[in-house]
Amino acid sequence: ADSWYRPKDILDNGQTWTAASKDDLRPLLMSWWPDKTTQVNYLNYMKNLGLSDSPTNFTNDENQGQLSKAAENVQVKIERKITQEGQTQWLKEVITNFVKSQPNWNISSESQTSGNGKDHLQGGALL
Repeated sequence: ADSWYRPKDILDNGQTWTAASKDDLRPLLMSWWPDKTTQVNYLNYMKNLGLSDSPTNFTNDENQGQLSKAAENVQVKIERKITQEGQTQWLKEVITNFVKSQPNWNISSESQTSGNGKDHLQGGALL
């Protein structure tokens, strides 16, 4: 969930697709989500941070085309901010906090275990 990769191209300053350099890493969750609910949650999270032009929150009732367009809008905002900041540390913190907020990647979606019976996945192996 918190993986980063080097895309083939980046949207330089949110305007022009250019070849990525070896230092142009982006979070996987900027362009891929394991399910629609996670994508909707991502879009609403970014909207709450001011990284979306959407006037309303997204729901699972949106069609995939609307969600894809909204994700493109968020990507433009993120790429502009990367250019303004000259770094991605702020984005690492945003993505980390988003991942922590999602029950599919934290202990709130697991059965509680304790002591020596603690589940390996609850220790963070899945993340």
